[in-house]
Amino acid sequence: MSNIKSRKYYEDYSLEEISRLDNPFKYFAKQTRVKTPVEDNLKSSDDELRTKTWTELYKAAAYFFDNPDPERREKIFKYVRANFSDVLKETVNPYDLPMVQNRNSLLNWVCNKNNEFLEKKNSTKRVVCDVKYLMKVYGPNYDAVEEYLGSYKDTI
Repeated sequence: MSNIKSRKYYEDYSLEEISRLDNPFKYFAKQTRVKTPVEDNLKSSDDELRTKTWTELYKAAAYFFDNPDPERREKIFKYVRANFSDVLKETVNPYDLPMVQNRNSLLNWVCNKNNEFLEKKNSTKRVVCDVKYLMKVYGPNYDAVEEYLGSYKDTI
């Protein structure tokens, strides 16, 4: 240590005296922090979890009803707010209410929220809010249903 006599916390040191003090933390301040492999894995698994969460939200919206009754609207509203609040709070407008009038409005709302999330994370990616495409990717596969059960359009 330095040969400077220890002083009380309220007593002043001169700049020369401060420069001669042996700071035990100076070695830590000079080193740059290197991420450990565990931190890298946690970050990648965190990103993967967010991606899966958005996928589940898209699926919930894609399987929602075209003409839901008020009870189903209330259920999906509570479901979205309760289960997806962690990613929704990371959007630009986290307190926007889900649009639960029908499947198309909910899918558009989810897509816009996803884009807000990406914008807040400074990502250059954006999701194209095309309901037909989103239905094809995340929604029910009606062609497979028709293959096994016959045409569903004949019963309507």
